[in-house]
Amino acid sequence: MWLLRGPRTGAGGLALVGDSKAGRVDVVLFDRDAWALLRVPEEPPAYAGLVPEVPAAGLYISSTGLPCYLAEGREVRDARAVLATLGDEGRAALAQAGDPDEALMRLRRAY
Repeated sequence: MWLLRGPRTGAGGLALVGDSKAGRVDVVLFDRDAWALLRVPEEPPAYAGLVPEVPAAGLYISSTGLPCYLAEGREVRDARAVLATLGDEGRAALAQAGDPDEALMRLRRAY
C-alpha cells in the first residue's frame, strides 16, 4: 500500500482519477482534500502535487466514512491487528481505552 498525500483537485489528482478508472492503479480509499491510498506493488507513478509515502499504521477513514486498517504497509483486518504491530505502545493504549478503535484515536492514528 502507498499513501499519496495532497488534494485530489489539482492536475495530479485528475491524472490519478483517470489512471484509476483505466485500471492502471487501484485506489483503495481516499479523502478528497488530503490523501489517497493505493494498492500497488511498488512506488506509484508521479502525480503532480501528490507526494508518495508508505502509510503509517492506523485507521484511515475516507471522506465518505469507509474504514481501512493498515499496519506495516499492508491492509489488516481490524484495529487489534494494528495495535499488535505497535508493541508496548499499542498494548498500553488498548488497556487504557478498552476499545481498539478508541485506542487508535488516542494514539492519533486515525486519519
